[in-house]
Amino acid sequence: MVAKIKKRIIVYIDGLNLFYFLRNHHPHLMQLDVFRLVENLLGGDYEIVRINYYTAEVVGAKQRRSQAAYLAALRKHPKIKIHLGEFKIVTKEGILIDSAGKPISSSTVRIKVREEKETDVNMASHIVWNVAAGECDAVAVLTNDSDFTESLRLVKEEAKKPVWLISPTIWDSGHLGPHGKLVNVVTPAFVKRIRRQHLAKAQFPRPATDKRK
Repeated sequence: MVAKIKKRIIVYIDGLNLFYFLRNHHPHLMQLDVFRLVENLLGGDYEIVRINYYTAEVVGAKQRRSQAAYLAALRKHPKIKIHLGEFKIVTKEGILIDSAGKPISSSTVRIKVREEKETDVNMASHIVWNVAAGECDAVAVLTNDSDFTESLRLVKEEAKKPVWLISPTIWDSGHLGPHGKLVNVVTPAFVKRIRRQHLAKAQFPRPATDKRK
């Protein structure tokens, strides 16, 4: 009997997206071995060439130690590569609004916020480049950020490669949710929703957390 040849797939993980999903909905399942998670979700049809994990170094000694421990655990796997961006303080202007979205005052205020930089651009660029370079036969992206819609469309429609969306959401938001545009591109048949049982089966045996305030 001839063995079935598996298709090569590269997986791209939006680390910040995944972190907030776990912290907000599954705080006791944050010791996540992402390779085991993806392997379980994709089944036996694909050979995972590499998992690219995108995040940024956090601010604060305690949080940084925790994040470093988690990233060190990920780096032990030979097929996981960490791509680090950074957090920057940026100044923004706007008006104050209430919970209903109505302006409280017409006066403009300036605030400083921390924003993650480079990770989204790096991830989108790598998706397109890896496919163009012939490094894989399919891609899978773990995110609910619609900013990746165009890069996934290029892979599916122009490069004619299968695109899987691994969705870190707790309900099927379809076309109305934050990842609705992504679902439109990949189609519902190529969406894998992360459920609690998937997380429970893919935990590191020892603590290795990425905790952020």
